[in-house]
Amino acid sequence: MTLSKEFEVIDYTSDVKIRAYGRNIEELFENSARGMFSLIGKNKKFRLNNIDKIFIIKIKGASYEELLVSWLEKLLFYHETKKILFFDFKIISFFPDKNEADINPEYSLEAKASGERIDLKKHEILTHIKGPTYHNLNIIQDIKNEIFEVNIIFDV
Repeated sequence: MTLSKEFEVIDYTSDVKIRAYGRNIEELFENSARGMFSLIGKNKKFRLNNIDKIFIIKIKGASYEELLVSWLEKLLFYHETKKILFFDFKIISFFPDKNEADINPEYSLEAKASGERIDLKKHEILTHIKGPTYHNLNIIQDIKNEIFEVNIIFDV
């Protein structure tokens, strides 16, 4: 199954909202990050070989939704503190951690995020995002169309 789009921006009052898609949960997380950073800024002169910063991100969460929010928050943290505009995302590993004494699994994610230091000659900053919210956050799997989908509302 091929996706017709990675994400779309949805009209929403006062905040911003995207709907992200993926053929699997990993691709859904990658496209959610792409969608968030499409709201933050754009690169006027971007080429993949210009990437000068790569971060390996490791996080855990009690659910896919919690993990998704943590993933996006961690990317925003690096964006704000390191002044990086991210353009490329790759999930390296994604799995539930469950030991025999644990009834509820904890999910783990390891990913690579690549981008450039913000340079206002090359990058146009569009929106300041404070963070993703849990409001109406629900990852669904459309078995018929073989895709995952999530709506994410961002505080701005």
